[in-house]
Amino acid sequence: MCDIMDSRFYGRRTLLVNICWIFAFFHVGVNSQPELKFDGSGLLNSAVNFTCIINKGGFYGTFSKDEKMIAVIPKSAGDEIQMGESYINRTTTARAQLSSDGSYVYSIRLDKLQCSDEGNYSCETSMGVEIKKTSIPFHIKSSPQKPSLTAPSTYVVLGDTVTLQCTANVGKPPQNLSLCVLQEKGLNCSQVSTLVDLGNCSSTRTAMMTVNITEDTKRATCDVLMTDLSDSKTWEVYYPVLDIKFVPVNSMISLSEGESKRITCEARGNPKPSYVWRFRAKDAPADDPGILKLKGQVLDLTNVGLGDTGIYSCIATNEIRNITYNKTESVTINVVPTTPAPTTTVPTTPMKPTDGSTPKSGPQTNEPDDDWKLIVGIIAAILFLIILIALLVILYRRRSKPAEIEEPPEKPRNNHEVNMKETKPDLVYSIGNEKGKLPMYNTGFDHQGEDDLYYAELAFDDKPRSRKPVVPLYDKFSNNEPYTTVMPQV
Repeated sequence: MCDIMDSRFYGRRTLLVNICWIFAFFHVGVNSQPELKFDGSGLLNSAVNFTCIINKGGFYGTFSKDEKMIAVIPKSAGDEIQMGESYINRTTTARAQLSSDGSYVYSIRLDKLQCSDEGNYSCETSMGVEIKKTSIPFHIKSSPQKPSLTAPSTYVVLGDTVTLQCTANVGKPPQNLSLCVLQEKGLNCSQVSTLVDLGNCSSTRTAMMTVNITEDTKRATCDVLMTDLSDSKTWEVYYPVLDIKFVPVNSMISLSEGESKRITCEARGNPKPSYVWRFRAKDAPADDPGILKLKGQVLDLTNVGLGDTGIYSCIATNEIRNITYNKTESVTINVVPTTPAPTTTVPTTPMKPTDGSTPKSGPQTNEPDDDWKLIVGIIAAILFLIILIALLVILYRRRSKPAEIEEPPEKPRNNHEVNMKETKPDLVYSIGNEKGKLPMYNTGFDHQGEDDLYYAELAFDDKPRSRKPVVPLYDKFSNNEPYTTVMPQV
């Protein structure tokens, strides 16, 4: 209200205007402290809003950075905020508004923050001789960038000493670096680095580490702490053939003739070793390198013979930086005869050679063909004995079996039922007029007399089914002499 009166009656009613300002001064109070705050992350190239809140309006004020004015606060909410010369050409937004509680809110927005925007900002209000001021620091931040790790790109050799280096823009405020190497005992890390301020709200750190290469030193990582930014490198570790062994592990192996055996040669090295097998006969001199048996890791011995007895050597070889490395391991194979051949001594008479030289004398041994003939003969003899014993057993069993007697079927006791004189079993037929020779008394088989025997003269076995021949007691023609047996006809 006082500023309206001042604009309308300036120069004519000065006293009235002055009374209004004095009343406002005592009504609001000069001890009212302005409140200054900002919102935003403060990151480089982002935006920020500065806000100054005054409890009661009607005061003059300014926005300042590092004691340099950047804007003038108007006396009322409707007035325009005047920006300083250094901010006129920048993308800014300034406004003043009256809040619901009667406070005046003055705000300034700065877009695309620059590193030079960092400083101490203040809001100052004054009326007459009373000045109130509030200050806050404002820092510009910048994001760190992905680190760059320098490490071996292809391979290193066991025992080498290498230097690893990691460099990164660690932003503002600067972050720390962590450089780690994966080794046999775990991670070996270092956070010692050198910080270099590049200006323009950025700085770099450089971390370095010197390591001795082992078989497991194959990876390094560099991380910007408090972020997910990281870089890593891997490499191959080359080393000569370190050791060599056989599978199965054995330095001496005994085999029988005809057996088979597989032996695998394994060596540790990088690059992967190549393998060759060499053979030296049992009776060869120690300095004899032997003959090349095969190229490869696996030795297969099949159907071994006595000539396979000897020393087998596996040679593993690899090459690093044009230098060849190798390791050798040997195994002795002893082939044992399956059936030792008998040695016979045959006395021989030396024959005189045709060339006139002196003949050799001494025992002679059987050739291998004679041994096979001997074995075949023994097997044939054993088979013959087995067959002979089987035949004897079969014959013995047949002889000991009891013989079975076949009895003929029983013949009817009388063939002539019409004979009513004699009913005894029929025997023979006799011709004559005597009682014994009459047909009515005849009980012969065919009614024809062939032996002229009386029935009473017959003696026969009274057992049923008997067919024994008739035995007469006496011969009537020989004066009671024993009768000559005549077999009856049946």
